[in-house]
Amino acid sequence: MPIMPDKWEIRNGCLYREYVFRDFREAFTFMTACALEAEAANHHPDWRNVYNRLEVRLITHEARSLTERDYKLARAFETLHERMFGRDTDTSERQGASA
Repeated sequence: MPIMPDKWEIRNGCLYREYVFRDFREAFTFMTACALEAEAANHHPDWRNVYNRLEVRLITHEARSLTERDYKLARAFETLHERMFGRDTDTSERQGASA
């Protein structure tokens, strides 16, 4: 079985992670970086953004299940998150207002 990235879980057959950012701008900046990574991998997330919160779900639709592609993209998102916000900043645990 592929290695599960930290802070991700399997929920309803998908890899799932929720991020909480300081504000919408920070959330959207991260989403933009993830979108470019997903496009390069030709593997696109199902996601939902409301103000400072981002929910990400990954599944390989063609296979109707999780594949290495999902785990690889989740790891890429975590690498981006670490580069953008640093190791000591865990945006998933930030408290913030939501719309």
